[in-house]
Amino acid sequence: MRYPRVDMEGLTAIVALTETGDTVKAGALLNIGPSAVMKRLSKAEHELLTKLFRKTQGKMVPTTDGKVYSDAAIRAIEDAVLAEEKVIDCHAQGQSSSIIDIPGLHR
Repeated sequence: MRYPRVDMEGLTAIVALTETGDTVKAGALLNIGPSAVMKRLSKAEHELLTKLFRKTQGKMVPTTDGKVYSDAAIRAIEDAVLAEEKVIDCHAQGQSSSIIDIPGLHR
């Protein structure tokens, strides 16, 4: 299993910024300030060694790399939300405390 260089906070900031084009609006979606959005973006760009956005006429616009990454980040976030919903559904049905027996795994 490979793990991403950019964490979920970075992914959500990139997607919110792609959707809104504005750090204030992106921050409002995420319940964080615009400086926190920029900090997450800067960290992601540092990890990926590329610029993901450029500022054009006061709006943050994804670069080609930013668009590619944002599209993939949307899918990753959607998968995480689906996983959360499955756990919540299991809990609501009283299945969350079940123990799964994995052959060959002993405590």
